[in-house]
Amino acid sequence: MNYAYARINSIFRNLGKGFEDIKSNRLDNLTKEEKNLLFYALQLPYELEDAFKHREPHRVTNFLISLAGKFHSFYNSNKIIGDEREAVRLKLIAVVATIIKTGLSILGIEVKERM
Repeated sequence: MNYAYARINSIFRNLGKGFEDIKSNRLDNLTKEEKNLLFYALQLPYELEDAFKHREPHRVTNFLISLAGKFHSFYNSNKIIGDEREAVRLKLIAVVATIIKTGLSILGIEVKERM
């Protein structure tokens, strides 16, 4: 989980950008793979609710591990830097990073900007 977060931060560092720099980027015309990653990442509130309702905090951990895996798969099969879809993909991975950071914070785990 921390490696996925650090990898996303590394992409932004390589571009000399931060998450604030792409805030206005839009998530338009997403590919199926991009939609799948986005919609999965946005399940965090539901995972938190289920974890709380069933008193099973490990559900949050399992979700974050799965999200990190989905990000790595996406990263390995899709060019981000220099691609014509760079703006959309930067916004997408910024969302993923924010979800990972939020989930880890809830679990009391500090995120690593670099590995």
